[in-house]
Amino acid sequence: MKKLSDEEIKILKELHLSVDIGDRSVLKAEDFLFPEKTVPFLESAVDRLNAPDIKVTASLFLKRYSFLAVIYLYTMSAWNKRLDVSLENVELIDDTANPLWIPSFHLKSLNFQEFRGEDREQWRKDTVNHLFKDHLTLILESFSKISKLSKLILWENISVYIFWLYEHILPEIDNGAIKERAALDFKFLMEEAEGSLFGDYHQNPFKQYNSKPVYLDELDKFVRVRKTCCFNYQLKEKQVYCGNCPRYCKQYM
Repeated sequence: MKKLSDEEIKILKELHLSVDIGDRSVLKAEDFLFPEKTVPFLESAVDRLNAPDIKVTASLFLKRYSFLAVIYLYTMSAWNKRLDVSLENVELIDDTANPLWIPSFHLKSLNFQEFRGEDREQWRKDTVNHLFKDHLTLILESFSKISKLSKLILWENISVYIFWLYEHILPEIDNGAIKERAALDFKFLMEEAEGSLFGDYHQNPFKQYNSKPVYLDELDKFVRVRKTCCFNYQLKEKQVYCGNCPRYCKQYM
């Protein structure tokens, strides 16, 4: 087991990894599996987000929680390294100074397992399985049960940030080998990974969201229009649609 370098940590900090907790509030990831801890948290978050109810809050919080996938998958595709994101190793840092209320993630251990040139396809399966089956799927299903929110919305909330990572962040790395590997990883995540890697699923939950971006004349850009709405427009102060919201984009399609 090795630890991330200072340069790697610097890069991941831009993706909301936190190394120093300071005097900020800490939330244990494993606590989100228990309703008696999650419900009070979501109820308090309703006011912080200025949301109408727990349902909207659960959707928008899990969307922010998806940055854990960004940190983890960046490390996998860019550096061939698998971080430990077991529930007991992950903490959320509640940064009250952040106006968007985007939490950062603290890993108690920054150790990683590195691909050593054997069977990368199997290593990648194990790596994807660790992120989703061992962590994100458990959180997602807990939030869905508590808030009565459709899992379809929550899975698409996660997929949005995976699209962002593989279509906008990783392609900016000036390294052909990394770009090629990232493209293969992206294809695997969205099209090839079997459902069992994500938990008790017969099919890959991301597959249904992998539609091609469409060009919208009025907006003069290509947009990957969501299938579901995350309810961001219901925030009382903002009342704005996401740029890829189906409610917003349909007027231009």
